[in-house]
Amino acid sequence: MSDSEKITGISGEEERLLTIAIKNSLREKNAKPVIELNEIEEMMTYRPTEDEFKDPLVYIENLYKEGASEYGCIKIIPPASFKPPCPLSKDSTMKLPSRYQTIQKMGQGKPFDFNSDGITLSDFKKKDLGTTTYESLVSQKKYDELEKMFWDFVENTESEEINVEYAADLPRNTYGTNEFEKDDKPYEDHPWNLNKMHLRQTRFSSFEKRSSSQGSRCPGSTVGMLFSSFCWHYEDIMLYSINYMHEGEGKIWYAIPEYHREKFERLAKEKLALLFEEDPNFLLNINVMINPAFLVENGVHVYRTVQKPGEIIVTFPESYHQGISVGFNVAEAVNMACPSWMEYGLKAMKIYMATREKIPVFPVDWMLIENARHVFDLSLDLESLKKLLSYYEAWLQKELTERALTTSNFYNRHD
Repeated sequence: MSDSEKITGISGEEERLLTIAIKNSLREKNAKPVIELNEIEEMMTYRPTEDEFKDPLVYIENLYKEGASEYGCIKIIPPASFKPPCPLSKDSTMKLPSRYQTIQKMGQGKPFDFNSDGITLSDFKKKDLGTTTYESLVSQKKYDELEKMFWDFVENTESEEINVEYAADLPRNTYGTNEFEKDDKPYEDHPWNLNKMHLRQTRFSSFEKRSSSQGSRCPGSTVGMLFSSFCWHYEDIMLYSINYMHEGEGKIWYAIPEYHREKFERLAKEKLALLFEEDPNFLLNINVMINPAFLVENGVHVYRTVQKPGEIIVTFPESYHQGISVGFNVAEAVNMACPSWMEYGLKAMKIYMATREKIPVFPVDWMLIENARHVFDLSLDLESLKKLLSYYEAWLQKELTERALTTSNFYNRHD
């Protein structure tokens, strides 16, 4: 149907939206062949020494200063001695809450249905298609082939439905254990113990007094099966995150660096025009997958890697990322605030205030004030301290100005 043809039987607004959808469909159909998924540029991988690995926040902050954030996310392969215990017991009969995912609907932005009854770890494994239908591909670790199959399912909505489950954000203090067996005792106070990351003085203050937000203070476990996935998003208030895979098969990550965030958002709005007409802040819902090859073909920088057990993925502030499990796996993740985060937190608050659809996991202003109050308790370098104080002074001036205006308006109304 050409743009000039009149579409009858619908309103003018519906005609406009349908025309946009047809244009997008034709553009994708007539586009040159997309690149192979495994040809997407690899994320940078870092292999710290035992000495570099002693302080995670100092190490990650140094990587940021060296430009590692240009990849959006990076992979860290820890020293061979680092083998922390998995927080989820293999023998546990506890039921884990999960979300249902229909792969053919993952590109349509539909809300997830939740399995409120929960599923045990053993039943989760039994349901995993990687142990049945696709056992051969998983056991041979043909991850590239499984990845291609996933995107074929996403984009061929008429194919037979593939249904999986994904358990995410499982609080360690509820669904895991903070107790360490005798052989694992060294990890109780290990600097990379995600359960105590919020207490480190080399970060921007600690959350223990005011916040128990999942992921910000207490790490959350995730359990994936073949083809379960997490959708494009950046972390709450653009925080950093650390994701450690304990066991299982791999997980494919895709990342968009901060400098292409807005370009990605514009392209997503073009591709998913109908969804964005209904909700201009649609991406904040975190429920849509977009083929990274399509993004690369349209000029968005995307990086890719396969995370394996024993490996760490660090996501940088303002970086969109999504991922696919290529078999059963258990991972653990936590958010954190390195000194370089503060400017991103303030940026995120401006976005949230403009959209009024996102509630931050904690008030960034509060974090700023708490850090200024306890500045002498923080082990920060001079540059970070200067930045902290400059942010605080700017906030204080803004707060005083707004209070003066509020007071003036109050008295003017009552004169």
